[in-house]
This record gives sequence, C-alpha cells and structure tokens, in this order.
Amino acid sequence: MAHQDDIDLPTGEQAAFELACERYGFSTRQFEITNFVDDTSGAHGRFVTVRRYGGRAQSYHADSVGQWVKEFEVDLTCRFFK
Repeated sequence: MAHQDDIDLPTGEQAAFELACERYGFSTRQFEITNFVDDTSGAHGRFVTVRRYGGRAQSYHADSVGQWVKEFEVDLTCRFFK
C-alpha cells in the first residue's frame, strides 16, 4: 500500500480527506490509502481503502464524487479508526 500522499486522488477528495482528518484530530500521515477499480465482481466501480497504520482498514465505494470521504468521516465519528 502507498502512503496517502502518493495516491492520485481528485483534488476535491484529497482536500475533503485532509479536512476530515483534521476535524477529528488525526494527521493524514496516520493513514495509507489504496485506490482501485473492481471490474471482476458484481460491485463494479472505483473503491478507496483507508488503513490506519497499525490499525483497522475500511473500503469505500467511490463512484459518487466525494461520497467515500463522507463515509470515512462517519467512521471517524464512530471512532472506528481509534
């Protein structure tokens, strides 16, 4: 997996990710992100996986612009990544 700074996220998604992390007291450097396309299963589309270093990971369906960041923020609210 690559560090989040190495992933080519759309500018708006990158900014929203950074703001969500800041809002909940995290640094973006605490996470690694993978960005992939799944064309092999029934769940076609783009996915983003966020993993906290030394901790949990979650994958988000990212076909709607920015939707995965909203779901990531819900997980931060629920303390999923603590």
